[in-house]
Order: sequence, then structure tokens, then C-alpha cells
Amino acid sequence: KFSPIADMNIASDNYDGHPHDLHNAPNGGFMYVRSNPRTISFFKFWYESKLTYPGKNEQDVLNLIKFPEIARRGLEVVFLDTKYFR
Repeated sequence: KFSPIADMNIASDNYDGHPHDLHNAPNGGFMYVRSNPRTISFFKFWYESKLTYPGKNEQDVLNLIKFPEIARRGLEVVFLDTKYFR
């Protein structure tokens, strides 16, 4: 379920029924992000991480960096159920 107070809501490729579980597979095709110092810092890191993982797309890079970066930066991420994106 969409959360208007989360830092980031993101579509999922695979959704395990738990919206805050980082084991869900994000799909970068739909995101709603609140602009704040946490999200700005994370998006800068995400963008810079593309240099660390050449040949990977943004979604793959997010999967590679979400542990521990999301928790370390204190982001509240909500993964949206795949039933909304069929």
C-alpha cells in the first residue's frame, strides 16, 4: 500500500507480502520519493555507485547497494505490491 509519509515508495518485481522487507526486488519503473536530506544523500550514492558496477542498470545497482545503505541512511522504503503493476 502506498505510504505518503515514507521516504520512498517503489514498485516491486517480486513482492513477499511485507512492504518494508528489503528482500523485495525493487522495480525502478515507478517510484515516489520525498525530497529530504536522507533521500538526496541516498540518490547521490546510488548514482555514484553506477561507476562501481559498470554494465549494471539502475535497478540492478539498487539491489546491490540496498544492504546496508537504506538502513544506514535511515530511509523508510515501502515496496509496492506487484498486483498494482500487472
